[in-house]
Amino acid sequence: FNDDKFQTNGRLYGGFWQQLNSKWRRKIAINGKATSEVDFSSMGINTLYDKFELPKDLSTDQYDLSSVGYDYGKYSYKDIRPLLKYCLMIMVNSKSKEQSYKAILDKVRKDDELPQDVNLKELIEAFTKKHEPISQYFYQSMGGIQYRMDSEICCKIISFFLYEIKVQSK
Repeated sequence: FNDDKFQTNGRLYGGFWQQLNSKWRRKIAINGKATSEVDFSSMGINTLYDKFELPKDLSTDQYDLSSVGYDYGKYSYKDIRPLLKYCLMIMVNSKSKEQSYKAILDKVRKDDELPQDVNLKELIEAFTKKHEPISQYFYQSMGGIQYRMDSEICCKIISFFLYEIKVQSK
């Protein structure tokens, strides 16, 4: 935790599975039984909308920018989606547009699986336009609040399986 009121951070760390790619996560078994991973689509974006009780459009993927007229050029939105996920994480954690842009550019340069020839300023502008209701929280170092929410969700799930299921089985 980074504050004395326990309002930010407190993220749960440590599980090796958090760092595994999807290929290896599919191989995880518990007591010899296969597991599955539920993908909560656009959770990072949706938690910001939910935290501040803002309406959101769930009719399309939150990372699809076609509704704001973004031209993907030679890419599809699915090609750009992983880059936008990094953009969101960096934009929410950074203190300024400049800091964010530099961090995103650095990430793209280091990760050859991300599109290398995208105009990042246009991409970020389109993403900001699509998510105008939460754009006021970009560049505000809000990541700690998001991490705290993520941890609370995880703790509720763990609590459910530890206590609720146990009570129901008696």
